[in-house]
Amino acid sequence: MSRKVAVQCQCMNKVLQDISRESLELEDGIIDVKRIFSSEYNLARKDQLLSPRRSTSEPNIQYSVDYDDLCGPWPSPDHPTYKQYDDVLLKPMLCTWKFITIEDMKCMRQHLFDKNAIKSIIERKLPDDNVLFKGKNNKEIFLSFAWEIFKYMRDDGFSGKGISSILGLFYFTHRFFLSNSWRSAHETYAFFKDGLELHSVLNPPESDMIFNFSECDKLLDMFRSLYIQKLELVRLVYIPNYKLIFKLRKHNMEYSKESLVLQNSRMQI
Repeated sequence: MSRKVAVQCQCMNKVLQDISRESLELEDGIIDVKRIFSSEYNLARKDQLLSPRRSTSEPNIQYSVDYDDLCGPWPSPDHPTYKQYDDVLLKPMLCTWKFITIEDMKCMRQHLFDKNAIKSIIERKLPDDNVLFKGKNNKEIFLSFAWEIFKYMRDDGFSGKGISSILGLFYFTHRFFLSNSWRSAHETYAFFKDGLELHSVLNPPESDMIFNFSECDKLLDMFRSLYIQKLELVRLVYIPNYKLIFKLRKHNMEYSKESLVLQNSRMQI
C-alpha cells in the first residue's frame, strides 16, 4: 500500500513540474500579481514595467483671496524712517546731454581749470524743488563730488560727451542712493555700473558706445574710491538720523533697549 502511494506522489510531482515548465514557456504568461495601495490594481510583469499610480489624488481647489478684503490694508504708519526723499523707481538710463547739455559743455570748455565756474554751471542744473538739494551744505557736497569727477575726466583726456554722460549718471545715482534710508552700497554700485554699461554698447536709442572696456574699468575704480567709500557719511548728512527705542513687554515688566544710537542735532523722536 505504501509503495502504491509513493508511486502516485511521484506521478503528481512530475505532472506539476511539467505544468510549471509549460507556463514559463508562454510569452504572455502572468508571473505574479501584486496589489498597489491605490484605487486600482496593477499587474506587474517582468517583460513590461508598469508605472504605479499615485496613492492619493491631489486636490484641485481653485480659490482667490485678497488679503486687504479679509484683514484690511497692510499698516504703514506715518513714521519718518519710512519716508521717501526722492523717486524710488529711478532706473539706469542713457545720460548723454540730459543733465549737462551741449551748451553747458561749451561753457565748461571755456573754464576748464576754474573750479568755481564749473561748480556754478553744475549748480544751475540742480532742481530747486528736490529736498535733497535744499540747503547750502547739501548742494556743496554734491558739487564737490561733481568737481572731482570733472577734474578726473578732464585730466584723463575724456571727451565732452563722456563727461556729460558720467556727470549725468552720477547725478541720478546720487538721487537713487538717497531716495530712502535703506539703500545699500551694493545697490548703489550696481545702479552706477548698469548705467555705465548703457554707455559702452552701441544700441541706440537705449544705449550708445561712448566708453570702451578699459575706460569703464577706470570709471568704476574712480566711483568706488570717490563715492562708495564715503556713502555712510553722505547718508548721515543728507538723511535725518533717529534714535530708536524698542520696548518689549513680558510678564507685566517693561524692558527697553536702545538701537541705532545715532545722535542727530536736527531731529529726534
